[in-house]
Amino acid sequence: MLFEPERHEALRDAAWDAPRAREAIRSIVRDIEQDRVAAGHWRVHPLDDDGDAPRTGFKGLYLLHDHKTNKGLTITLWETQADMNAAEVSGFYQQQVAKMKDVLAAPPVREEYEVSLVP
Repeated sequence: MLFEPERHEALRDAAWDAPRAREAIRSIVRDIEQDRVAAGHWRVHPLDDDGDAPRTGFKGLYLLHDHKTNKGLTITLWETQADMNAAEVSGFYQQQVAKMKDVLAAPPVREEYEVSLVP
């Protein structure tokens, strides 16, 4: 099962709060940075290790789901823009999307953003 509700925090009916969102992003980035291994990359979670070695520069991902609209969002983290682009050119991105075809209602829309931390 892709999503197990008992393993996730329930969504709240709360108005958008930009400072709270920025703090949540800072917290995610802090957790990611603290889990970096000596080799300069992050461990693959045992439940996610299906034999695909992450490509150079891949740092991890987050899957987000809105139960009210049944829409989802995947955030991937890359060391550099070039690493992210190489994943697409090599076909790695398309292979990962193909693995998700049974749970996707439509082909994903790909957008690029840069992480910016606001002090």
